[in-house]
Amino acid sequence: MITVAALAVMLGISRGLSGFARERQDRFRKLARDYAAQAQALALSTRIPVSFSTPRLIGYDLQLMSWGDGSKVPTSGQSLVIAGTDSNGLLHIRTFNAAGVRTDTYEAMEGGTLHRVSADALGNISSDSSESSLSAPQAHAIAGLKQQLPGLLPPHVLTQGEDMQFLGEATLITGQTLIKDSSETMRFERRYWWLRDMSAIYEQAAGQPLLPVPPEPPEPK
Repeated sequence: MITVAALAVMLGISRGLSGFARERQDRFRKLARDYAAQAQALALSTRIPVSFSTPRLIGYDLQLMSWGDGSKVPTSGQSLVIAGTDSNGLLHIRTFNAAGVRTDTYEAMEGGTLHRVSADALGNISSDSSESSLSAPQAHAIAGLKQQLPGLLPPHVLTQGEDMQFLGEATLITGQTLIKDSSETMRFERRYWWLRDMSAIYEQAAGQPLLPVPPEPPEPK
């Protein structure tokens, strides 16, 4: 027979466990939210698309289009590369860095000689070199992109390999780093998915607050 004293002890233990469970649950949910917020912030700052189920390379987005006279080419953007050939078959590459600063790098015919020209959004020229004076890799990159562009225009959907190759060639031509160093990319991606994993672990733990927390994966370096 359970005495009044024993019943009081059992109720006290039950209430204690309930309070302990709620405290752990609240703490786990806060940790899950904190890790999710850190992952979101990292994704926004490094352009990792949080809607993707697997990581992708961090860098500039690429948009290919028929350049025409340039009137329909976007004049604003962030971490964006736009490329195409005009009605004379000359290459144009427009870049916007993470701050939205625009640079145009394009071919121009001057006195019967092809030149590579770079200018800002106002048309102020920062460099103008004849293509014959460019390095062999730069000249090869210009010729290669002009040859590839017709087959890469929409509705063709770029593969990741085509995207990376094009941005690599554009990097040679413009002198800008349009794809971040692979080691940096991998470091950001490892950190991002570790944060996502940690959020999932504590979200699961919040649903079972009295059970041991699953082992945490080691934090990436």
